[in-house]
This record gives sequence, structure tokens and C-alpha cells, in this order.
Amino acid sequence: MISLVVVSHSLPLATAAKELAMQMTVAGSAPKVLVAAGISDGEQVELGTDAQQISEAIEAADSPDGVLILVDLGSALLSSQMALEFVDPDLADRCLISAGPLVEGLVAAVVSAAGGASLQEVATQAQAALAGKIDQLSDSQEPHPEGEGEFTENAADPASGEDSFSSPEAATLALEIIDPHGMHARPAAALAAAIGARKIPVFARKAGTFRVVNAASLTQVSSLGIAKGDTLELGTTDPAAPEIFAAIREALTKTDPSTIAGGSEATAGSSVNAIAEQLAKEVSTPSDPARNGDQIVIGYALVLEGHEDAEFYRVSPNEGQTLAEARKAVRSYLGSLGSDSIIQMQIALVDDPELRAEIADEIAGGTNAFTAVDNAYSAAAAKMEKLDDPYLAERATDLHAVSRLLKKALIGTELDNLEELIKKHSTPAVLVVEELDAPLAASLPPEIEGVVTRSGGTTGHGAIVAASRGIPVYAGLKWGVHDGDTIVFDPRTKHLEVNPKARVFAHWIELARERVATATKALEQLESPAITASGKQIPIQVNVSGPTGTVKGAEGCGLVRTETLFAGYQAAPSRKQQAEVYAELARNVGPTTIRLWDIGADKPLPFAKQPPENNPFLGVRGVRLLRKFPHLLRDQLGAVLDANQTLESEGLGKLLRVMIPMVNHVHQVDWVRSLLEEITADTYGIDEAARPAQMPLPLGIMVETPSAALRMKEFCEAVDFVSIGTNDLCQYVAAADRGNSQVADLADEVRETVVEMVRQIAEVCHHAAAPIEVCVCGDMASDPAWAGKLVAAGVDSLSVRPGMIAMIKQTIRQL
Repeated sequence: MISLVVVSHSLPLATAAKELAMQMTVAGSAPKVLVAAGISDGEQVELGTDAQQISEAIEAADSPDGVLILVDLGSALLSSQMALEFVDPDLADRCLISAGPLVEGLVAAVVSAAGGASLQEVATQAQAALAGKIDQLSDSQEPHPEGEGEFTENAADPASGEDSFSSPEAATLALEIIDPHGMHARPAAALAAAIGARKIPVFARKAGTFRVVNAASLTQVSSLGIAKGDTLELGTTDPAAPEIFAAIREALTKTDPSTIAGGSEATAGSSVNAIAEQLAKEVSTPSDPARNGDQIVIGYALVLEGHEDAEFYRVSPNEGQTLAEARKAVRSYLGSLGSDSIIQMQIALVDDPELRAEIADEIAGGTNAFTAVDNAYSAAAAKMEKLDDPYLAERATDLHAVSRLLKKALIGTELDNLEELIKKHSTPAVLVVEELDAPLAASLPPEIEGVVTRSGGTTGHGAIVAASRGIPVYAGLKWGVHDGDTIVFDPRTKHLEVNPKARVFAHWIELARERVATATKALEQLESPAITASGKQIPIQVNVSGPTGTVKGAEGCGLVRTETLFAGYQAAPSRKQQAEVYAELARNVGPTTIRLWDIGADKPLPFAKQPPENNPFLGVRGVRLLRKFPHLLRDQLGAVLDANQTLESEGLGKLLRVMIPMVNHVHQVDWVRSLLEEITADTYGIDEAARPAQMPLPLGIMVETPSAALRMKEFCEAVDFVSIGTNDLCQYVAAADRGNSQVADLADEVRETVVEMVRQIAEVCHHAAAPIEVCVCGDMASDPAWAGKLVAAGVDSLSVRPGMIAMIKQTIRQL
């Protein structure tokens, strides 16, 4: 086999060119390639060429079959010619300096040499390396570079090329190219290597055309311009056709499974395009129940730039009126996305009175509307971002989202142009954005398989909306992704890969198919109860963040996030408004657990404003904040009582109960119960002496703090049930903010410890004088890898994301 020497003024260029060329060959088959590039001064390498360095590389590369030298420009050729004068004359006679281009020529030469071609053949392939570009980019009919169509001992006479397709003895193979980049360098190199190694004359053409080329030539096959969806036809009159065709199939699918359709049985259809499209068909739209947000995501990166440029804004004679029209357009757009409470909150931010006043003042002072909007919303977001808290960061995301929409409206850009982008993009697509806001998540079309964000977490409003639609989200991308890159990720394990190798990708494919098959099978028993092998039934309830209809398979609602349910309200919802919402929820989903206001500096609402805190997770939130706003708690407790009365009058019974968030001491429960007793007496007119025995509203707690878990014996005497919030409990046990991508993994690492805490909680509750029900409503309950462990630890019920009901039921049946 011949050897090669790469001569360049630039060491990084020569090294990168060599790396590119070597990737076109199968391991163990590549020729020896040495680099002689740059001039070293002892400390660093400068641009230039050194004849002595080149001669040493030639001597090291010496091969009985010859050495081909590829050069870039100028003095590289002169230095190489001089270097040949320094080496042994016999060695110099075995060397040839190529006239081909450095990068394309090197790729063609390496592939040709790997196939066993002679020095002259390799030089011819290197010199013809620009044929593909000339064919595809030249406006005129330029002749092909010298050497194209000249087949030596490893191919038949050029005139016989057409005979390889038309002769009665001809055998042909048609391969549909499904790679989004067509028959590019890598598969063309694999094809050339498979043929070159067997010395069998094989010809190639693009189906429907007449031009025939040597299939063993990377440059000539590339020059056919075969794109995605085209068919590559191969023909030969050699009796060994079955053998060579089988080798070609194997080489193409082994190099990259995404190249051809209809490959060998072992790899048929195993491509990013084919498998992703097939999986998209199996789970066709975001509303499909099998698309539960837990599926493996496979698709092509659609990188969405989120910045609106002020240079496109044109100042109008009446900036106030222009802004009013923009607000109207944004309200209309957001309204079209549905009635989700997060979207309603975004609508409220469009007309936030403080922001409106700020913007109006700036416009009155001569600032244009675009800049005024940008300044006001950016300043508001910056105040929250300074606290470096994930919930506040997500509220900052909401402000950025509304600002983005207003600025788009002001410059006249379509607010929902994602579908137009997808029409020009390979599908299925994986959206890559800086951050995912709720309007964007609500408007994602079916072609979006998943979303990858560079900032934010998986607990933000955008991620919540996406998850409710069954669209997985990967948060915290730490490296670059380019438009069109292949992306795969597992939302369950939080593992992501970009452009995975063929063997790795095959594993992802199998995992994706298994995940979809499991979800589909689980859906067959969606309405059936979850009963373990030992006969224990575990009710599976649903977590609710907004108004909802009937949730199939749910046996009630284990968590209503009321602060999210009413997130769009600028003023606190009245007792009557709340009662109507709670009653409707219970009618739709059955027995329902209302979490009392879980508001705080980390999850602010306009009607319960709290000064910023340096560490909101450890500050005034949940029941601690309710002590400062007792009127909010009174109205909420009264609303739940009223809703229960309405439901009972309809013959449905008392379906509602309440639980207290962020509890860490029993005196907090005593305070809430005392208020509940007062409101119950006002509502029902119950005599104080009889009140405890006739309390119509069960009262429970959220176990989110280690102190609550450790004091469970005390709580058992004060509550009717407990619900464990594993999200907060994990982060408090690990002392790691689950919304901070730098330490979020630490919160995941303590899950085994949290399961042991759940076991201890369940044991205490079940052995109390009056046994206490134990539920888990955190994210661990929605994770098939942990749901079974929670049940084994003794929990009585689980409350999960809507899309995961079937999967969690199936997991429990297998215990």
C-alpha cells in the first residue's frame, strides 16, 4: 500500500485535513499518512514550510509501493521538490508530488490507497477530486479533470460502463439514498473502499440519468450529485456481483446506518431519518397518549435564534398607537394558544400596569416604542435574575417572552413563524433555543419531537407546558449544536448526544423503539387499576397545573398547583371564583387534593408580593408566607368548603381535601386547622363543641423538608394524610438547587436516600393510632425507574404527570 505525506504552511490545517481523510476509511485499512507543516521556532509553530522537515517525513513514510506528496500552495511545492533532493535517489524515484487540491485530494487519495490502488491511480484520483464541485457549481459545461473515466487494472474499460447496466449478463443494485446530505464523502468513500478491495469493475449512475462513472472513485461518485431521495444505481457484469453487492451494503450501513434505505436485514431502516420518521408515525402528534414526554427524542436540530433586531423597527408618528396595536396583536396571538393558566399569566404581563407606565414615560420622553419595551421588560427581568433562583429565572423568562412577542409585533414579524421554518427544514425536528417560554411551548407544531435549551431548567413554565403536551425537554445544553445536526436524548436519564456514531446510534434506535412499544402496550390497560403481583392496588392520580377536562386513567387528582392555576390573576381570585374552578376540577377528575397557596419570593404572584430574598428556597414561602396573608388562606379554605357543598348537592359527595405546603413544624398545622375550624363554623353553623367530629374537609401536609420527615410521629396526630413532594425534598437533602444546572445532578444522586426516608415515613404513618394515608406527588412518582421503589417503600398512592399514568400503572403491575 502506498503512503502519503501532507505538506502545508499551516500545521492545524494539515492535521485537520488528515483527520477528515482518515475518517473516510475503516479502522485498520488506512494508509500511512504523515504531516510536514509549519516552521517551529522551539516555542511555537509559525506559518511556512521546511524542506528538511518534509524530507524526514518522506523517509518515515517510505513504502515499496510509493509515496504521494500533497501540497497546498506556493513554497510548499518548492520545498517538497527540494526535499526530494535530500533523500535517497531510489526513494525519490518512488515519490510523486500531486497536482490535486490539498483537502479534497487527500480525502480521495486516502480512500483510493486504502482500496489498494497504485501510486499513479491514487494520484489520478487526487487530481480529479474537484470533479464533483465543478459538475455541481459550474454554469458552463467544463470538461472533467484529467483522469476521470480512466480505469486501470481495477476496473473495466470506460466504454463497458453502459454495458454494466444494459448487457444481459449485467447485475444491478438500486439503493435509495436517505441521508439528508445525499451521497456525500463518507458513504462515497465506503463504497470506493468496498469495491477497491475486491478489484471488481463496478459502475455507478444516478437513476434516471445516462452518465456512468467508476463506482470505485470517491470523486466520480460524488460528482453524480446524488441527493437525499435519489437512487444510486450500481452495475457490473462480473460473476461475483452478489458478493460485491453484499459487501457494498455492509460497508454503507456499517459506516453510517443513515445512508441507504432497504439495506441488509440486520440494518434495514436503521437510520436517523427512517427511524425518527417511523417513530413519529407510530406516535403521530403531541396529543397522542403514547407521546407522554418520556419518549426517546431523535431528530434534526432546528436552531432558533431568539433576538429581534432594532434596526428593522421604523418609528411612527404616533408611537403610543403603534404600541397599542402591537399589544392587541400579542394578546390575540397568546389567546389563540389556549386557556392554559401560564398563557393567561403571559397575557397579564402584556398589560402589566407598572410596565405600561414605565414604557409610557419613556415614549413621552422621546424614546421609540421598540426601545422602551426592551428597556422596561429587560429591567424587570434583570431584577429577578439577580437573585439567581430558578423560579425567579423562569419568571424572568416569561418577561423576556412577552418582550420578544411585543418587539416582533412592532417590527411586523409573524408571531407564529415556526411552522414556516419547519417547512424548509428536515423533519422530524428537535428545537434548539436559548430558553423555552410558555407561548413558544404552547405553539410547537407536531413536527417538533423535543426541545433542547441552553439555559433554564425542566421546572419552568415553558417546560411544564411542553411536558403537558408530551414533548420532552432537555435543559442546560453545554456545547455547540448546528442546524441540521442529529440530536438524540433521553428525558428520563437526561443523556444527550449530537451526531452519534453508527453503533451508538443503533443502540438509541432500539431504546427508542422499546420505549414507544412499552408506552403503547401500557395504553391498552390505561383504564385498568394498578395492582401489584401480591394483590395490592395503588391508586394513580394526576398532577394538575391548570384547568383540565377528564383525564383518562386517572383515579383522582393528588396535587392541584393553585399558584399556577391562578397565575394570570393580577388580583387575588375571589372565594366564589375559586369555588367554581375547584368544583369543575373535581367533576372532571374525581377526588381532588388542593394544595394551599404555595407562594413565595421564589414563586411570586402579584396579589401576594414579597420583598426579594437572597435565598428564596430557604425563605418565606408556602405556609410561612400565608401567615403574612391570612386573608388569602381564609378565602381559599372557604372556597374549597363551598365547592364541596356544591358537589354534595349534585350527588357527587365531598370530593375535595386540602394540604399545606412547606411545613416543618406541627404548630403550622395547628394554625391552619384553627382557621379551618373557624371558617367551617361560619359556613356550616356547626356548634363549637361538635366541630372536630364533623369536620367536613380532610387536612394534610406536603412533606418537603427533612424536618417534617423526621417529625412524622408528631404530624400523625395532627393530619389526615401526607403527600411527599420529592422535588423539594431531594434538593433539601442534597443541599443542591434542582434548578441550577451546575448542581442539579446532586439532587438526583440522593434519590435512594429519599426512598429510604419515604419508607420511614410510611412505616410511621401506617402504625399510627389512626393509620395515615401516604402519597407521593413529586417527579419521582412519574419516573418508571423510581415509581416501583416508592411503592415498595410503602406508599399508598402516586400522583403523576398526565402523560405518564399508563406507564406508571404498567410499572406497578410488574412489581
